Amino acid sequence: MCMKSKIYVSLVIIALVGGLGYAATQAFFTARETSTDSKFTVGTLDLSVNDQKDVVDPFIVSGIGASGNISGGKEWTVKNIGTLPGRLFFSLENLKNQENDCNKPEKQTEAECEANEDGELGSVITAKVSVDGTEYVSSTLETANQAVFGDTWKTKPNVVIPAGGQATIRMEWNTPQEAYDNRIQSDSLSFDAHFDLEQLKK
Repeated sequence: MCMKSKIYVSLVIIALVGGLGYAATQAFFTARETSTDSKFTVGTLDLSVNDQKDVVDPFIVSGIGASGNISGGKEWTVKNIGTLPGRLFFSLENLKNQENDCNKPEKQTEAECEANEDGELGSVITAKVSVDGTEYVSSTLETANQAVFGDTWKTKPNVVIPAGGQATIRMEWNTPQEAYDNRIQSDSLSFDAHFDLEQLKK
């Protein structure tokens, strides 16, 4: 009994070893090549205004009256200094019309001028914003019209600036002499022109 048991165990071990050897000889041919230096790089989106970064460009229209007509303009060169194309947006922020003072001629035209904080200058000035010579927005510069510039811009054809490209944005303002009177004496008008570049959505 003991002998048979030993033989049986020996046969099982031999069979297992033999089976492993057989399996090892049945492997398929294989070959491998490795592609190295693979990586993911995220593109960039950034802009400059008149060759400056992170700019909110403030300017003030004041001291008007040296000539009859109120007019002027300002131009910005907006560049996409990133590696991805982007859609340009324009808006006004911090639009303020201030009364500043209320002298006798103004009181005769505007009796309540001393009680007002908001001036009337913006209501008689029309500003037009163009992109590369094409008009995009036209509105008076009343404080209540601040959102008109950004909202109207969004309804126009996309202003797309490719990587390394640029666009010229121009704002012109004008009002003829007959459009205003003593109500705007001492008034001032200030605002910030704001630019945003947004990655294109596919």
